[in-house]
Amino acid sequence: MVRTKSVGFTILELMVTIALGGVLIGVAVPSFVDFVANNRMVSATNELAAHVNIARAVAVSRNIPVSLCASADGASCASDVRWDKGWLVFTDNTGSIGELDGSDEVLHAYTNQNARVNIIGSGTYLRFGPTGALIN
Repeated sequence: MVRTKSVGFTILELMVTIALGGVLIGVAVPSFVDFVANNRMVSATNELAAHVNIARAVAVSRNIPVSLCASADGASCASDVRWDKGWLVFTDNTGSIGELDGSDEVLHAYTNQNARVNIIGSGTYLRFGPTGALIN
């Protein structure tokens, strides 16, 4: 009779492996939560910066004032300074300054579907002149 050596894990080896895996997961999960939160913040910042650059570029290329305002519904400017729900980029050469009215044309509307990042500004709009300078 030929004896073969069994191959596998003992219960002790399995318990040690599970314990080490639990410790590693316990260390990794908080880091992953921070990573996701930072990623959301960077994403929101980049989105807003991109639309500020679009507003400035359109103001220069069309030689007219262009505004960017906070918007909760994607159709009108909000009266508060919370930018986390979204914003509008629009031509602002008629009517009230910083408000979507008259023959102003909406160029871009951004609504934030995942408002887990709070964006609060010091004003309700930004306005760029035909030279690209901020003219609030």
